[in-house]
Amino acid sequence: MMKHRLILPFSFAMALLMVSPQAAQSQSNKGENTRRYVVTSVKGKFLTVDSTFDRKHNMEAENVLLTYKKKVEEVMSTQIGTSAQMMKAAERANPEGLLSNLIADVIRSKGSEILDKSCDMALMNIGGIRSILPKGKITVANIYEILPFENTISVVVLNGTQLMELMKEIVRYGGGVSGVSMVVSKEPLRLIDATVGGQPIKAEKNYTVATLNYLAEGNDGFKVFADKGVKHINREDVLVRETFMQYVKTQTKLGKEVESKIGGRVVFQ
Repeated sequence: MMKHRLILPFSFAMALLMVSPQAAQSQSNKGENTRRYVVTSVKGKFLTVDSTFDRKHNMEAENVLLTYKKKVEEVMSTQIGTSAQMMKAAERANPEGLLSNLIADVIRSKGSEILDKSCDMALMNIGGIRSILPKGKITVANIYEILPFENTISVVVLNGTQLMELMKEIVRYGGGVSGVSMVVSKEPLRLIDATVGGQPIKAEKNYTVATLNYLAEGNDGFKVFADKGVKHINREDVLVRETFMQYVKTQTKLGKEVESKIGGRVVFQ
């Protein structure tokens, strides 16, 4: 019986499969014979990835890239503002964070601009915030490090019942919020009460929630956004990162440092 060797490369391993061709049990519609392979043995070993695998530098290509690299570095190193404090996102043990609170506030403000009226609340997922905002100089690179994804802003309309379900999902999965106050039990972890704009949530009333398009699609556990009949106002031209960057620039033009505060959004009881 004839055997074939298939060598499959992996990032850190090399596998050698010994296979034996056999006639397929079925034929195509054209009557052509097809073949399938049966694995008869598997051998493998780990490979050390080191300078052995380095290729000789292509200086012509490197010089072309270097031109663009310098331009990118020049843009990224540009100072656009100043932060009054070092800011981090919320954590499980600390459900409010200076940075997640600030970004949620900025998203809600943009939501109000999109609606041309006050947006009730905003939600920013913690996983979407990938770095801290350092105290002092804020550069373009800082903003890209914090918000590296191409997320846009969406406004979702939920009724009061759906909004309460969203609050429960926020307690379960975490998130930076704006315009809302939640009272939460630690053990067991559950929502006790929630208000929007300081007012109780009414089941029959509609509420507007500004968030990322990624979350508005029902991802990261926020399934209520994907409920049938839920209205979405998507702005594919409004990036969260650009919105936050513009906020920083505006504060600078006003002669203000970027600031944030914690308190009252998520309260453990």
